[in-house]
Amino acid sequence: MPSPNAKKNRAKPPGRRSADWSPAARTIATVALLLHLAAVVLASWSIPPSSELSQKAVTPFRPYLRATYLNVGGYRFFAPNPPTHSNRVRYEVTFEDGQKKQGTFPDRDVHRPRLAYHRHFMIAEQVVAPVVLSEEDIVPASLPPAYLAEAPPEEIKRHREARREYVASLKQQEPALQSIAEHLLHAHGAVHVRLWLVQRRVPTPQDVIGGAELTDEKWIRERRLGEMTAGETWQWSEYIRGERN
Repeated sequence: MPSPNAKKNRAKPPGRRSADWSPAARTIATVALLLHLAAVVLASWSIPPSSELSQKAVTPFRPYLRATYLNVGGYRFFAPNPPTHSNRVRYEVTFEDGQKKQGTFPDRDVHRPRLAYHRHFMIAEQVVAPVVLSEEDIVPASLPPAYLAEAPPEEIKRHREARREYVASLKQQEPALQSIAEHLLHAHGAVHVRLWLVQRRVPTPQDVIGGAELTDEKWIRERRLGEMTAGETWQWSEYIRGERN
């Protein structure tokens, strides 16, 4: 007759863990997974244009989204409104002897394999392009004197507040642009670099039906972003700073 302790001494089936998670550990893991899932859903739900509710709901998760790099906005390529432009960065490096060399990224002929192209593509789309997407994004440093003479104080105050926010947003972008410039200087052994954002508008179906050529240069718009000299800091162009039309 088997002893009472036979069941306790019976060997555990192969593959079984020696100990299961405690209820507290399972609870913590479940809550963490649910919060992560909520962050992923809210990141896509709150991409503009979006409701005020979605913006408020995602606010507590923004530090986590930034830390885990889940707020890159890649969902914007698919919904709710796909982009109307494709973006590239054109650069010009200058060497000590004064010679210059130009290039672009992403570049299908240079950035291979496909993963390298995609990484450069994402830099142009997610780091550089958000600096300025349209004329309306730029808040000028000053308003025309004729407008100031007749503008109500509330309008002037709103412009000053918008200008402060715009300058603050440029400050946040500076480290990324400086990093890109430093990489180009190091990669080419150059002493100076300039960057341009090159945007190609995607023709609408009506444009194509009307006989528009997809390779027409009229779809391309180029804006100078700024420049940097080796050993110095990144400098925005006057256009981006809002100091020149």
